Amino acid sequence: MDWTHAIEKRDVDGGMSAYLPSKELTVYDGVAPLEYRGRESLRNNFKHFFSRFSGPLDIEYRDLNIVAGPTFAFAYGLQKIRGPLTDGSQQAT
Repeated sequence: MDWTHAIEKRDVDGGMSAYLPSKELTVYDGVAPLEYRGRESLRNNFKHFFSRFSGPLDIEYRDLNIVAGPTFAFAYGLQKIRGPLTDGSQQAT
């Protein structure tokens, strides 16, 4: 399963499978706390984020860029995630 499908299904393990099992993992996000260091921190962020929604999510990407070198790789761009909240309303982030 790829990362997009995992996020759309609110699958924490599937989302985590896109990241290397490294203690040096650092992920930046557009919402506080903005930086997640280590796999457990990122896993907790996924759990918290997914808990706000009651159904599958929809993801839209814009301006996606992927940079890869011999010892590193990263991607950046914009994404919009929409889905039904647990209170029945819709939210886009």
